[in-house]
Amino acid sequence: MITDADTLLATRFAAIRDETDDSDWNDVLRRCAPRRRPGTRPLVALAVAIAVGIPTAFAFGAVRDFFFGTPAPPLIKGAFAGDNTMRALMVKWARAHHQKLMATPPIVNGAKAHGVTAVGTSDGPLALWAAPATGGRQCWLVGFENDLIGHRRATGGGCDSSPTPPGKIDIGWGWSAEHPTLKVLSGRLYVEAVSLDVTATDNETHATKTYRLPVVHSYFLGAFPRSLHSPTKVVARNAAGRIVLTFRMSR
Repeated sequence: MITDADTLLATRFAAIRDETDDSDWNDVLRRCAPRRRPGTRPLVALAVAIAVGIPTAFAFGAVRDFFFGTPAPPLIKGAFAGDNTMRALMVKWARAHHQKLMATPPIVNGAKAHGVTAVGTSDGPLALWAAPATGGRQCWLVGFENDLIGHRRATGGGCDSSPTPPGKIDIGWGWSAEHPTLKVLSGRLYVEAVSLDVTATDNETHATKTYRLPVVHSYFLGAFPRSLHSPTKVVARNAAGRIVLTFRMSR
């Protein structure tokens, strides 16, 4: 289940902060920076939230080619390792207070953390990293690169729901005080899909549009203007363009 983990993740990053060396992020910066041809304008805000009418080939190219599979730098691996520390603390607290945990987070193998997808936004690169966990599960972390460098603060993340949710999707939507002009949509699908159509209404223009996000190895990520209301519906499609999932979000 996706959670808004601003405070929790801030604490996690503080524990592994290196005040003198952020050099491992230089390579991440180069890989996350949106590639564009000479003469084109920089991508802002809706970097990957591409309108359905735009050719699909463009939507997928800039995401998979240069970031998927990128080994995570030590800072990200350490962040995933922090999950294991928090898990141990949760179990210890539950035992000490004779409480039963409704859901115990899996143990994450941070050493195998890797990049999944990254998008350019008006606030800089936004990336989703994933790592395998016990029981065949996966956990992921979403963060703006500039936050991780300067403040060790992430937008969110999560781990596979267990059992698989009835809707076949884990989805998170929200904004943070550090990025007041943007809202971030992220999560994971449990069906074979290559794209996710997101339908939402703009609170300022009252226009309802559908945006297409690429699905990269079951994950999706997009950044939208703050004025966009919570999505009302998401539709996943497979490589043949057939609908494999329709999920209506509560408002």
